Amino acid sequence: MLRLYILRHAKSSWALPGVSDFNRGLNERGNKDISKIARMMIEKSYIPEQIYCSSSVRTSKTINGIKDEIQNSISCENSQSLMPIEYIENLYSGTIDNYFNILRSHQNDGQSLMLVGHNPTCHSLASQLITDGKKKALEAIAFNFPTGALAVIDIKSASWADIENKSGYLRDLVLPRKLPAI
Repeated sequence: MLRLYILRHAKSSWALPGVSDFNRGLNERGNKDISKIARMMIEKSYIPEQIYCSSSVRTSKTINGIKDEIQNSISCENSQSLMPIEYIENLYSGTIDNYFNILRSHQNDGQSLMLVGHNPTCHSLASQLITDGKKKALEAIAFNFPTGALAVIDIKSASWADIENKSGYLRDLVLPRKLPAI
């Protein structure tokens, strides 16, 4: 069984004159949500073995903030090597096929991966993978994959190279607005 975490970046700032979409950062709510997401990931032991992240500013800030908080909370000598991140441009402007190709090309034996990306592709990927899941999570993801959302999907496959559509069970859908304030 494999576990996939799909994280949509936290709430971003509005487009500003002279700032490209790629370079948009996070707004105040997005920055606050990072701590809430990190705390929940620690509480539920949602710690991926590898992270593939869009190279945009808002996705980078989201995952680096989460990773920093997790590393600061975990007291072990290997905490700095936890959750290695690889930045991939195809997660910024890519299609669902690009997202699947990244998953299927993962070479390590790790059982858990995280993709940090953008909508509509995060939502499309989750929808194509999920065949079943917890009722409330399925109801929530059916219509929306909001900023900062984290889908936790267990996939019936022994290898990332062999994952198929409709092979996943939606274990959890975490929404920052539903998490307690810090």
